[in-house]
Amino acid sequence: MTTISPLRASDRSEWGELWEQYLTFYESELDPAVTEDVFARLVAGDGYLEDLFVAPDVRGGGVGSALIAQVRTAATDAGAHKVYWLTQSGNATARRLYDSLATDTGFVHYQMEL
Repeated sequence: MTTISPLRASDRSEWGELWEQYLTFYESELDPAVTEDVFARLVAGDGYLEDLFVAPDVRGGGVGSALIAQVRTAATDAGAHKVYWLTQSGNATARRLYDSLATDTGFVHYQMEL
């Protein structure tokens, strides 16, 4: 059974394993200082959350839906009017879940590194 709870400093090791899997999935590398900053902001509740990652060994068991439901509840409690997130257009597995829970706005995100 998976329990969803706020991130705590004591979760650093487990979070780090998931973070590394996330970076591998998106074929990304970050300076370790960036990783430490992200974790510190998330633990402090100061981090902007734009993506969710579920460990491959528990996918398909409702964890993604439960995470999104938890985010929805937290956003509602905070007075937000909507929740939105990004994923890669080719991430078919995640998009099947997202399509069942939310509206695809049709936008594709572009960015330019400076």
